[in-house]
Amino acid sequence: MMLRAGWSAEQAWTAIQAAHPAAMDHARASRARWVRWVWNRAVLDDDAFSPTPACSGPTAAAIAAADAQLEGLAWSLPPRQRPALLMVGRAVLARMQRTDATRVPVPERNLVLDTGLTDRKTIRAQLRLLDSGGVGRLHKDAFTPSTKRDSSSYEFEIPSNPAGVSQIPPPSLHTPSPPRLPLDLPRASPQLLTALLSLEEPAELEEVLQKGLLTNSPTSEPSPSQVRTGKAALAALVRAGLAWCTEGGQWVARAGSPTTTSAGEGPRRAQLEATIAAERAAYRAPRPGAWSVARAAALKAQDAKEKAWWASLDAQDRSRRRTAWQQRFAALSVAEQGAVKAQLAGRDHGRGVDLAERHDDWLDHQSMDRYLARSMERQAWFHSLAPPLQVAYATAWQQHRSAFHIPRGTPLAQSRREHADALAPAGRATRDAEFLATQLTLVPGTEETG
Repeated sequence: MMLRAGWSAEQAWTAIQAAHPAAMDHARASRARWVRWVWNRAVLDDDAFSPTPACSGPTAAAIAAADAQLEGLAWSLPPRQRPALLMVGRAVLARMQRTDATRVPVPERNLVLDTGLTDRKTIRAQLRLLDSGGVGRLHKDAFTPSTKRDSSSYEFEIPSNPAGVSQIPPPSLHTPSPPRLPLDLPRASPQLLTALLSLEEPAELEEVLQKGLLTNSPTSEPSPSQVRTGKAALAALVRAGLAWCTEGGQWVARAGSPTTTSAGEGPRRAQLEATIAAERAAYRAPRPGAWSVARAAALKAQDAKEKAWWASLDAQDRSRRRTAWQQRFAALSVAEQGAVKAQLAGRDHGRGVDLAERHDDWLDHQSMDRYLARSMERQAWFHSLAPPLQVAYATAWQQHRSAFHIPRGTPLAQSRREHADALAPAGRATRDAEFLATQLTLVPGTEETG
C-alpha cells in the first residue's frame, strides 16, 4: 500500500522505524533484508500488475512516434551527448503518458527531479534540441511570469496525428508514480535500462549496447571504451536491483518499469527535493520592483497606442484592412492557420487577456440576425469542403479550444439556436438550404434563366 501510494523506500523505512515498538519488529531488525526481500518483491509484484492503461490509443500512438523520432535524433549526436537528450526527452514523454495528453508543461525544476540532471542549463539545451530536432514543438509563449508566475512554464507538444502510425502500441505496464531512478547511477544507465525493458529475451552485451545507443551507429561494434562504460552502467543497475546477468552472460531487466529500489539514495533525493522547493518558493515570492512596474506600464502604453491608431482610421479603411487580413488568413493551410491562431492567442494571453471571457463577450454582443446569418454561412462553407478537410478543420478547432480553454458557445447562443429552430417549421436543414439559395441568387450570374 505504501508503494502504490507513491512512497519511496526511504519514506516507507522511516514509517516502519516510527511505528509502535511492538509492531513490525522483524522488519525493523534488518534494513538490508527488508529492502531486498520485502520492498523489492513488492515492486516486482506491482510491476507485474497491468490494469487498463490510462493513456488513450491516439495519445499512445503519438508518443510512440515521438519516441522513434527522439531515438533517430539521438543517433545523429555523438555518443557523449545522447544520455542527457534521452533522459529529458523520455521524461517529457512519460509525463504525456501519465496525463494522457500530447501537450504538457515542462518546468525545468520538475525535470531536475525526474532526470537527476542538476544543471538546468543542460535541461534547457535539451528542450531546445527536441524542438529543433523535430520531436515536437516547445511553446515558450505559454510561460507568462508577469501574470501567472506560480503556475505557468514552457510547454512541449508532439504531433497528435503522426503520419505513418497506423497501429496502436500495446499498453504499458503499471507505474504508480513518476519513474525516478537512483541519483547515483551513471549517465548511461537509464538508456541501457530502457533497452533491456524493450527486449523480450536476454541479450548479449553487444546487442544491449547497440539497443541502448552507446555505439557509434545502430550496427557498429562497440569500442573498448564503450564496452567499459556499458559494463559500469549495467553493474550499477544490478546493484540497484533493476537488472541482472544470467549464467550465460546475457543481460535482462529485473523490474517491469524503472522504480527506485535503492534504500541508500533517500537522503540525496530528499536534499534535492528540498533544494528545488526552496528555489521555487524564492522564485514565486512577491517581488515588486521598478523593472516590473516599468514593463507593465510599457505594455499598457503600447496596447493603448495600437488601439488609438485603429480607432483613428475611418470605417472604410478599417473594413478594407479587415477584409484583406481575413482573405490572407483564409488562404493559409489548416496547419498554418492553427499556428497563426496559437501565436495570436499566446500574445494576448501574455498581455493578461482572458481568452474565454473575450470569446463569450464577442459572441453574446452579436445581434440575433447576425449570429444566425454567420452560423448558416459557416455551415454552408463547411459542407462544401471535402471530408478530409472537414476532419482536419474540426480537429484543429478542438485542439485550439482545448489548448486555450475556450468554450464552444454560451447559454445565450444556445438559446438563440433553439429559438431559431422553433421558428423554422421544416427544421434547421430546410431553413439553411433556403438561406443558401437566397444568397446564391444575389451573386451575379447565378440566377436561373427562363
